[in-house]
Amino acid sequence: MAQTFPSVAELLPTYRCVTTDKGGEPASPADRCIPDLDGQALRHSLAFHSKLTRHEAGERRSGSAWHVFVRERRSDCTWHVFAGDRQPTEQSVVVGRDGIRFARQRRGEDFGGDGTVPRFSSVPPRWRDDSSANFCPASHVGLPRQEGLLQDLAGEIVPVAPGRVLTPPRPLSLPLPSVALAGRKVPVHVSAEQPDLVLGAELFGADGGALGPAVPLLPDNRGNYFNQVSLAPGVWRVVVKTGSERPAGTIDDLLVVAEA
Repeated sequence: MAQTFPSVAELLPTYRCVTTDKGGEPASPADRCIPDLDGQALRHSLAFHSKLTRHEAGERRSGSAWHVFVRERRSDCTWHVFAGDRQPTEQSVVVGRDGIRFARQRRGEDFGGDGTVPRFSSVPPRWRDDSSANFCPASHVGLPRQEGLLQDLAGEIVPVAPGRVLTPPRPLSLPLPSVALAGRKVPVHVSAEQPDLVLGAELFGADGGALGPAVPLLPDNRGNYFNQVSLAPGVWRVVVKTGSERPAGTIDDLLVVAEA
């Protein structure tokens, strides 16, 4: 994809994400150890990031940049970062004799992320740390609709007096397969910090219509909740909410179901 679509090549990570199966130091992309990685696409991507760096150096910044809004003078911006976290996320590429494989770790440590973007890659690499970011337990797809994020964003735009903010919703984690086959059971597994939540999974088709009542998720008394669903071919949105708390904890992601 990186050599076919220029916009995808421009998203190549700015951190050292390539390792070998021997467990050595991460290799630079310039080492060309990734099979079939096009050199021209790589050079274009590096030049693109260099241009962004030069542009950023000319601006005065006080925060980060995932979702951005302006609330001051036209020439003076306040930046706020909202990023997803607590979702299983591939963070590096391991190159070996059998080709490449993706790993949910970098140098042996799992930093987490939103299922697509690792946590450490959700802020510019030149920042000292990500302490100024607002992390939500949400997937990359569901982040713009995450209720907790929208509440926090509204609080930034229209601040309220202390003491009027509700207790934050319970954080949830929902790892789903990228593709499932029609007619076969798809596991829905949610993990949480509390073992006694009441959780249900709602399924919505591409037209936004609900498949039916929420599917209850069964607890194992250790913070894990399970069930299985069988779906027709198509793109489905899986939404899990806590049923007995307000504000409700929620997590959602997309599931593609293909013909068997």
